[in-house]
Order: sequence, then C-alpha cells, then structure tokens
Amino acid sequence: MNTNYRGIIAAAGAITPTVALVRDGNSVQREKAAGVLALLATNSDNRVAITAANGIYPLVQLIQTGNVPERVNAMSALWTLSTNDACKAVIAAAGGIPSLAKLACDVGEYQKEVAAGLLWNLSMAPENREAIAEAGGVPPLVELLRSGNAVQKMRAVGALANLVTIPECQIGVAAAGGIAPVVNLLQYGTVPQKECALTVLLHLSECSRKIQAGMVAAGAVPAVVAILYCGSDIMKQDASRVLANLSSSQDKSAIAGAGSISPLVALLWDGNSTEKLNATIALANLSMDPASRAMIAAAGGIRALVMLVRDGSDDLKERAAVALFNLTLSQENKIMIAAAGGIHALVALLQNGTKTQKRNSALALSNISLNDRYTAHSCYGDDSGAKVSTSRRSSPP
Repeated sequence: MNTNYRGIIAAAGAITPTVALVRDGNSVQREKAAGVLALLATNSDNRVAITAANGIYPLVQLIQTGNVPERVNAMSALWTLSTNDACKAVIAAAGGIPSLAKLACDVGEYQKEVAAGLLWNLSMAPENREAIAEAGGVPPLVELLRSGNAVQKMRAVGALANLVTIPECQIGVAAAGGIAPVVNLLQYGTVPQKECALTVLLHLSECSRKIQAGMVAAGAVPAVVAILYCGSDIMKQDASRVLANLSSSQDKSAIAGAGSISPLVALLWDGNSTEKLNATIALANLSMDPASRAMIAAAGGIRALVMLVRDGSDDLKERAAVALFNLTLSQENKIMIAAAGGIHALVALLQNGTKTQKRNSALALSNISLNDRYTAHSCYGDDSGAKVSTSRRSSPP
C-alpha cells in the first residue's frame, strides 16, 4: 500500500468496516483486514482512529485464537499501534499481555520478534510492568537473550531494561538465569544492546546481595569495567554506579583485580559530576581492602582524592574523605597523602565542612597522626551513595 494513500483511505471511512472484518469476517477476511490495519497504523492519525473504532480488541482476540497468518498480521498491527501511549493501555486492558508472553516463546521466529517488540513497547508504561511479570513474560524474554537472533535479543533486552525497575522482575530475571546472558550481551552485543544490558545490570546491582553475587559470578565486573574505557558518557556513568553498588558488599579484591581501579581514578579527574561521585563511592568501598588500597595509590588515586576533598562538591568531599581515611591504614599512603597536600585539605574540611565531612576528615587525620605501632581506626565503606535515577526507560529506536 502506497504510504501517500493511507491517510486518504482512512479519511474515506475504511477503518470502521476493516475493524468489523477483523471481528466478524471469515478466516481470509480476518487475515487480510488485519494486514490492512497493520499498514494503516503506520500513520499516527490512523492509530488514533483505529483505537477509537475499537480495533484493538479484535486484534488481540485474533492473536489469541487465529491461525498463523491471521496472528502474524494482527501482531504486526498491534506492534505499530503500541507505539502510541494510549494504545498501550488499551492493548493491556484487552488482555494482550498474557498472549504476548506466550507468543514470545512461539516456534515462529517473526512472531517471537514481534511479541518481544510489543512487550518492549508495552513495558515503557510503568503500569504494565507488573502485569508482564504476572503473565510470565520475563522467562521467555530471558530465553530470547540466550538463544534468539539479533533482533530478538535487542527487543528482549530492551523490554527487560524497563521491567527490572520493579522488584518482581529483578527477582524474575535472576531466577530465570538471565544474568549471564545479559553480561554476555554487554560484552559482545551491538552498542544499543550493550546500552540496554548495562541498564539491566544497573538495576540488578541495586538489589539483594544474592543477586549482586550472581552478577560477580557471571563475570559482570570485567564486562562493566570495559565500558569505563570505551563507553559513552551515559554508559560510563551507569558502569561506575554498578561498580559502586557491587563494591559495597561483594569481593572487593576481585573487583579491583578486574582492572577497575585505574579507570575509576581517571573518572575522578575527567568524569562529569555523576561519574566522579560514583567513582569516589566505589573507591571508598574498595579502599577497605588492603590490596585495593595499594592499587588505588599506585594508580594516582591519592592525589585525585585530595583534590576532591579540597575542591569538590559537598558529596564528593564527604566520600573522598572516607576513601582517604581508609587509605591511611597504610603507612606508605600516609606519606603520599601528606605529600599531596592532604593534611591541609583535611584540616580545612575539619574546620569548615558539614557534620559528616568533619567526622570523616577527623578520622583520617587521627589515623595519619598515629604511628604504625598504634592501632589505627578501622576502615569503613560508603553505603550512602545517591542512587542513579531508575526513571530512564528503554525505548525502541
């Protein structure tokens, strides 16, 4: 159908009788009528008109009960209609979500692609996410990540990037064995696939320690570290937050050993404000580990942290002081902190900082003043870091 004629055909009154054929026609008529609606729906005004003509309900009925050609055309129509926010709500109200969850594991490759795309579109509406989880939509999406083609993987990970904003889907992804294929996509996928995979890991990293441990076991840390070297600013921001979250409770030496220290220190110098904060939180947590402390010092982290204590925002000063406090558990680091001007910076913070900043700087200065033969204060991590907003949603290109 020529795109120039789609608006004309609709304006001539074709939509209402076409919807009637989808609802009441024979098999051939239903198939052809659904195909016509799929083409007409590429026009934004027509999408509104199809919805107003109650066209979504018979299309949903067709994907539930129709034969394969009928189902394919109906799904194509719904796929295009679902780009409209009002249509998303109607598709869900018509009972489309459970059917799409089943079709996402259909034998037909195209049907799986379209079902995953529909779930991606529908998941953009927060009110649909719980319904997708309840309909069993997460396991088939995870399976598409594992064994689907490139299009199926893209649409599945896009849907999951939206779904993991709710606890039910976070648990569901882990329970379905989804962490490993998400990590694999972060390592080897296309840039859009990597962006969505990183969003999934970001939300999972804010979950339980069990899920965090599953991420580490699946190799998430080196995959995320790689993003710090070659990702976009948004990806680096998310990657640094993932490391900050994981380092709060997981094996710090393993995270440091995966090469995370140097790129995190680099963000202290060159990152944007969010990247700097995330990197500082991560380094404050990692500095609780003796081996990590040595790596931070070797990577030039002390000078960068002193700079943040002196010139950073209030949040950065607070967390950088935590990191320096932990680093003072090493005599060599005390010398390096002093040489970098850290004593003057910490004293200034002690004099003029907030209550928490004063506490952190006082602890660091106390450790610096102690000889090694005396017991230094124990280190502690930073679990008060501001969470990255989870409101950003994944949308199809």
